[in-house]
Amino acid sequence: MTNEQQLERWLAREQEVLAKLNAGPGPGVASPEQVAGKTGLEVMQAMMNAELPYAPIARTLDFTIVEASAGQAVFQGTPLAQHLNPLGTVHGGWIATCSIPR
Repeated sequence: MTNEQQLERWLAREQEVLAKLNAGPGPGVASPEQVAGKTGLEVMQAMMNAELPYAPIARTLDFTIVEASAGQAVFQGTPLAQHLNPLGTVHGGWIATCSIPR
């Protein structure tokens, strides 16, 4: 698979997840009753399935969870102009929020 094909695949997956998220409750905070008895993985998967609201910061920082499985969550985003520091490069806070080393 070429780099371009991989990028197309990632972007298509992101659009698929975004469509589902936008059809659900949108950004917000789940109630204690909505998450009671769920594992962290189940909560993340419920967000991805538009059964629970997703974190509002995802809109602010323009990133989306695209995968949630045991021991791993994958977030994807595209830094925009509002995510740049005064030197014109992507702000470290955006990178630190969107990427967690394994």
